[in-house]
Amino acid sequence: LACEARNQAGDHELEFVLQLVRCLGPNGRDEDRMYFAPHYAKVARILTKLRKERGLINPRLMLQEAMLLREAAKAGGFLEIAEKQGTELLIEAETVLNEALDLPGPRDIQGQRSQFMVELAAVVGARIKSEITKDIDKKEILAHYEEAKSRIFEALQLDPSNAYAADTLAWISLDVMSGNILLDISRFEIAADALFALDVTMGQDISLQQTDRLTDKQYRIYHAIGDLAGTDTAYSRFEEMGSATGYCLQALLTMPKPPANGELSTTDRVKCEEVYQNLVAHEGIVSNDIRAATLLFKSWWLARAGAVLFSKEREVLRFTSEDWRRLLTLIEYLTSLHQVGTPLQYKYLQGLAYFHLDRVGDAFESFRDLERDSDTIRGRRRIVRAYVASNPDGTPRSYDGVVVSLTPRGNHGEIQVEQLRRRVPFIPNDFGRGDIRLNEPVSNF
Repeated sequence: LACEARNQAGDHELEFVLQLVRCLGPNGRDEDRMYFAPHYAKVARILTKLRKERGLINPRLMLQEAMLLREAAKAGGFLEIAEKQGTELLIEAETVLNEALDLPGPRDIQGQRSQFMVELAAVVGARIKSEITKDIDKKEILAHYEEAKSRIFEALQLDPSNAYAADTLAWISLDVMSGNILLDISRFEIAADALFALDVTMGQDISLQQTDRLTDKQYRIYHAIGDLAGTDTAYSRFEEMGSATGYCLQALLTMPKPPANGELSTTDRVKCEEVYQNLVAHEGIVSNDIRAATLLFKSWWLARAGAVLFSKEREVLRFTSEDWRRLLTLIEYLTSLHQVGTPLQYKYLQGLAYFHLDRVGDAFESFRDLERDSDTIRGRRRIVRAYVASNPDGTPRSYDGVVVSLTPRGNHGEIQVEQLRRRVPFIPNDFGRGDIRLNEPVSNF
């Protein structure tokens, strides 16, 4: 049936094939997975035929093809697939993914490429799982781990809410740590990477089911490092090496978990301040490590703002000019360390800081960049009015202006803001009015 799909028939046939394959594959219903598992390789071959013989070349189908090949290799034990054949399936999956990434045309940077990076990491992870049980040089296994980690970190930079990315690094890390091939120092390093990825994703807008799954991985990693986490020996070794890993682990193990509403208690804010002070005492090392720099920013923000980033709407921040300058410095650390462009949340915060420091031109340039790049955002955070312009005492700033332009339908326009001496786009409905007219003065907004 899938082989009859036509490339010229429009999206409906393609969507049908995608939904059919997803239902048959590992992401289908629990009761279906074991039933169809013996046929994963066969379904993957059908998708290969669609691509090579029928010309139906689509990145999403190629992602499913690679996933089915990997799952077939992973299930090789009870499917009686020879070890050599399993390795060949993984190599084939990696080839399909790289070919998809090389396809011409636009890419959904936040979503699609992130998914491909995760699947590439999962393919490497499947190889690691097989290698750990054999007499293979541990350096080779650790090199594969580094390759998988690099893919995952790129995926999370593209889309921090990609729960599959954090979950994949967690299970790969647990496999490596269970293989009795690591020194304590390496075990700490791998645990820090995995816990950091989990911490990043669990701070995003993910489902309760995903949160529970990632929380389970957290506890399993805590158990894997066991009593070592409470000793100073490994931390001292990292400090001697000039590594930020020890500081990352200490921060991850002591940072309080924010409640569901995102608002921290006074006690938790104090704990966050303690984490921040410990990290800032080693800022020279911390600011050059993406994990530690992210935790430095997170602990500072939670201690100062008292709430998770973007957890509310129209929030007023009690930040002084010194706080806004510090925020800029922390954002600069993070943007300099990111390999795949600047995450949109950092662009927003950068513009917010510029605005409150009266660098209005720089602020509007940041917001223009943000508007241009934000088309890749999906979900409820696509448009959120998170923070309002505020004074250091926590009161909102007030502005006055005159309407200088309106669209024919009156749903968008511009206000010449007196205090800023420039035009600012506005939406009349945000003022609770649909009857605002051209040249009308608007006060206290």
